[in-house]
Amino acid sequence: MVYKNTSLSVIDNCGARKAKCIHVLGKLKYGKVGDLILIVLRRFYNLQKKVKKGGIYLGIIIGTNYWTKRSNGVYYKFFNNNVITFNLQFKFLASRIYGIISKEFKKKVYRFRGIRFYYKLLSFSSLVL
Repeated sequence: MVYKNTSLSVIDNCGARKAKCIHVLGKLKYGKVGDLILIVLRRFYNLQKKVKKGGIYLGIIIGTNYWTKRSNGVYYKFFNNNVITFNLQFKFLASRIYGIISKEFKKKVYRFRGIRFYYKLLSFSSLVL
């Protein structure tokens, strides 16, 4: 679960390493896998990219450091909270996703862009677990 002021790891190649959640979009106070959040980028490994330090961006939660139960009864969790970044017009800032995307993200339906947006994210990833 991701709350306000939660530290997140960025797993795409936008140029940032760490981010901080400033707001969870939706009805709940916390975010799960596949939810939209507002983030501020904190640490960088390449400042020549499109992103700026302290800029506000959208993020989708890919994995959380909280136990999640699947429909077959298996529990899993990630070592840290992972997020991928978008600008405020829902444009993907990177060209690759490093790491694993869970199946629960695959089942999430986005009403703002539909199925095309959702499958485009899966094509950037190297592994869906």
